[in-house]
Amino acid sequence: ADVARQFDLHEGDTVDARLTADGALSIRQGSWNRAAFAAENTLARELMPMGTAVINEMRHQSRY
Repeated sequence: ADVARQFDLHEGDTVDARLTADGALSIRQGSWNRAAFAAENTLARELMPMGTAVINEMRHQSRY
């Protein structure tokens, strides 16, 4: 349970477990899901309003 909390794993998540050359157990979060990543990015974009470009603000405030 402690390891699952450290990795932020939940029921149904996938992990890759492998033995290393020295006999240790290596556990990593499962493979990347492109569709889930794209859905998360779409949601994030919808939640973040567009504003002034940062570079324009920097240029306006510069002294050269």
